[in-house]
Amino acid sequence: MKIALTHYQIKELLDLSESSGDPECTDDLYLILVEDDAKAHSGAGLYAQFQEVPEEGFMFIGKDEEDQQRGNDICNARIESGEVQEV
Repeated sequence: MKIALTHYQIKELLDLSESSGDPECTDDLYLILVEDDAKAHSGAGLYAQFQEVPEEGFMFIGKDEEDQQRGNDICNARIESGEVQEV
């Protein structure tokens, strides 16, 4: 299976991997999921999950800032409606 990434997505994944603030954490693993189902919490797109903390769920990684905002808006609307839970 191939996954195409934009520069924006690569940067977002890098920022996610550095979010622990510990420069020694170089062996952290992330699961990447391509979700085609529009019912995913932020709509169809790329999701990443820190393998060591699966209870935090998957984070939507948009193709660009506009796509990220679209995903965030979908997720926020679904949280407000009670369709999904905020983690």
